[in-house]
Amino acid sequence: MKYRHQLRFFLRAMRHRVTTNRGLIRYIRRHLITGDTAVDFGANQGEITYWMNWYVGRREGRVFAFQSNRTLAQHLNQVAEAFDWPHVTISDSHHSSSYTQRSVLTTKDADGRSLERDDQAQSSVVSLDDYFARKPGRPVRLIRCNSPGDELALFQGAESILREDRPALLFSCERQHHSSGQIEHVFEYLSGLGYRGEFIMHNGIWLRPFQVPLTMFRSDRHQQPGSRLYIRDFTFTARNPKSRAA
Repeated sequence: MKYRHQLRFFLRAMRHRVTTNRGLIRYIRRHLITGDTAVDFGANQGEITYWMNWYVGRREGRVFAFQSNRTLAQHLNQVAEAFDWPHVTISDSHHSSSYTQRSVLTTKDADGRSLERDDQAQSSVVSLDDYFARKPGRPVRLIRCNSPGDELALFQGAESILREDRPALLFSCERQHHSSGQIEHVFEYLSGLGYRGEFIMHNGIWLRPFQVPLTMFRSDRHQQPGSRLYIRDFTFTARNPKSRAA
């Protein structure tokens, strides 16, 4: 990766921390410490992965980044090599509760070039429970999901991890990506596992985002297209988190 591409990536990562995803990264910082293990599902170009790796320690912790678009996965490997991320594992597997094939996503590379959608491209599909049964890294301390419409399937496929490790959860969830037009079933599933939900309220670019109890969320109000109160980022924290001494 050329120096100008490294610089461009670093500036994007800084923009995510300062403005674009300020609330998400504050939550990550609050729940990760040196030596932890974190999962970034739907890592895209790796800006959030960058900060996960920063907070778990570049050489002490572990970050598992998943991206079903193989072109993006290759880009992530280039980023990991350029920034010397020895403990970041990048996979192009798609994780779910079921073993079905999924299409890859459309996005842009580091130079702004479009990565064309390839509906014929296939990635292996495996649950997070099965994945971590074959790899070291438990306990998992935080899972971030950025895969529209796949939130419930991902969490169902990680139910053992959620019950045993009690990781903090951070994910985007929107009605438009669910065939039923409803997202409350995702919240109900996590609440049934003993999690307490909140949503991130972004109150302007330069004002500090804050978290609001999920009981205040109304999808018909907070997910209206064009609304200034549009909400899509949610956090769920275990009511009985696992002790780090355990």
